[in-house]
Amino acid sequence: ASNTLWTATKTWGYYAQEQVSLRDRLFLTGAVRADENSAFGTNFGRVVYPKLSLSWLVSDESFFPKLGFLDQLRFRSAYGASGVQPGATSALVIFSSTTVNQPQVAVTPTGTDTPGLRASALGNPDLKPELSAEFEGGFEARLFSNRANVDITYYSKQTRDALITQNIAPSAGPASTTVLRNLGSVKNAGIEATIHATLLDTRRLGWDVMLSGSHTSNKLVSLGRDATGALNKTIGTGTLRDSVGLP
Repeated sequence: ASNTLWTATKTWGYYAQEQVSLRDRLFLTGAVRADENSAFGTNFGRVVYPKLSLSWLVSDESFFPKLGFLDQLRFRSAYGASGVQPGATSALVIFSSTTVNQPQVAVTPTGTDTPGLRASALGNPDLKPELSAEFEGGFEARLFSNRANVDITYYSKQTRDALITQNIAPSAGPASTTVLRNLGSVKNAGIEATIHATLLDTRRLGWDVMLSGSHTSNKLVSLGRDATGALNKTIGTGTLRDSVGLP
């Protein structure tokens, strides 16, 4: 025998984008997207994700000095936002069936078994998507008659409203001891570099070398506030926990 619990998630979105090119040297792209999702809480409407990117071929400008070893130089930067939707039923209060013994007389310990419902998941009407916004900037250069390429990029990403399961004290008598909330904020930043060079290019033999490296760091910036209004420093226990200031 088998049993399957079917769930459905619906997304309704709007998207618009515009691309502009000026003299084949400056390229600009702007876009915006708005989403509504069935997994959002009833108190949350829609989320908006913007995007903007700029690319400038500065070596083709008249004011740029002509350097013998430099074939092309391009500066670029971009900003964009995206989101992670909650689970299909994370915002809903979910009930499970149970049986309660209902005494007919207060002093009688026995009574009639009566079917009922008990909340098995607390839900969250304020639940919204986890939002990440990232900025990156860098440059690309072609050198020595296109025999070498250098690409360097710096990026910084901030994630807020991170979806984190928060524990609830069992002494409060909740139906479930956890609830999914938008609590966390995480920052990631780093740099990436790539150098590609053609050392030998003949009819019978070619030799290319590529060197790449990167450095990244991330830390948990915040975990929101608890029911008393105090800042959460740690959520979870043992090895399965999130702590402010740590990766």
